[in-house]
Amino acid sequence: MKFILQICCIILFIFPKTSASHEPIPHTSPLKQLQVLTYNWRPLNYEENGEIKGSATDVVKKTLDRSGLTYTIKSYPWQRTYAKGQSEPSTLIYTVIRTPQREKLFKWVRQVAPSDTVYVYRLKKMTNINPMSLQEMKAFRLGVTRDSMKHQFLLKEGFIDNEEVFGVNNNELIINMLLKERIDLIAYSENNIERMMGDYGSSASELVKLFPMLTTKPYMAMSLYSSNRTLKAIQEAYDQLVQEKAIPNFD
Repeated sequence: MKFILQICCIILFIFPKTSASHEPIPHTSPLKQLQVLTYNWRPLNYEENGEIKGSATDVVKKTLDRSGLTYTIKSYPWQRTYAKGQSEPSTLIYTVIRTPQREKLFKWVRQVAPSDTVYVYRLKKMTNINPMSLQEMKAFRLGVTRDSMKHQFLLKEGFIDNEEVFGVNNNELIINMLLKERIDLIAYSENNIERMMGDYGSSASELVKLFPMLTTKPYMAMSLYSSNRTLKAIQEAYDQLVQEKAIPNFD
């Protein structure tokens, strides 16, 4: 009997019973493929001949390639990209402006373009339209992309939707509405106004810059349902590329 008890003790020593207090085994399975979503906002991100291009796209692709993650990039209208970026797991969107109103809606990754100032513009020939403040601007019709940070900002400032500010689907519609005088004003980033006007068959020389409306920080961001492990992998890859000067430092 004593011999049997000794054998049992030896077995228990070699193969101890698992305790609920033990630390869990680290997760080592491959990360889920990342869904990357964007939209047309030249020159930062846009689709041309079936290829997604732009300066922000270059930063995002370099970062994700360095991270070792597998990913796909698709382009949708802004409203769909913005909605999917908040509701779907393993999803990254760009370019999204970081604002206090959006701070808790995403996991913010890193900046993908220089900080910029959004100015209000009018047509040069419309000499009677000269607001120099947000309050004065309420007397006119301003066109913006629907649900964009500019749209959200102006609604928060008390602008009346479809009376003082008009949200439309894309920039091309905004430019057409301005040229046809269906709206009086547009608001666009100083760094991109020349390129945007040219892309839609016009020129920034037709515009007059009136006053600065707000400053922007363009980011890539992930849904709250995306893993922190994926977030960390992307941030570390980005920081390495900045240190190597392979991508710009936008801070």
